[in-house]
Amino acid sequence: MDARGRAPEPAARLRIARLIWGGCVGALVGYWAILVFLIPPELGGLNPELAERLSDVLLPFAGAATIFALVVYRRLAATANAALAEEIEPRGDAQRALVSYVTCWALGDGIAILGLVAGLLGGATRTATIFFLWALALLVVTRPQPAHFPASV
Repeated sequence: MDARGRAPEPAARLRIARLIWGGCVGALVGYWAILVFLIPPELGGLNPELAERLSDVLLPFAGAATIFALVVYRRLAATANAALAEEIEPRGDAQRALVSYVTCWALGDGIAILGLVAGLLGGATRTATIFFLWALALLVVTRPQPAHFPASV
């Protein structure tokens, strides 16, 4: 809402989406930097056995988060594509697109936090890096698309 109580225009929502997405990518880099500074790579891993067990436990959660995020994103893309094919106004609005994107990005950051937990508790940056790269890939796949914000195209 602006100062007058009106919702921002779809073009403004696209800028907001890009800003939030950049913040999520920045947070991911921050998590990795924290882990690298707390556990220097030359240590190798404080407890590699624990790191392996943690990754076995956390991988299904990361997989479920990825599937859910891709389902939400695919539904958003299908709505936008159907509207473009029929040359009609999309059923969803820019607010719905923004909420869908933020949901996907929160799940991506959740995967990065799982990696941070695995790295801190297991002391292995290598195990955590898998989660960080996974989260980064999810964030890149679900980056904001102008087509999902109809008036901003």
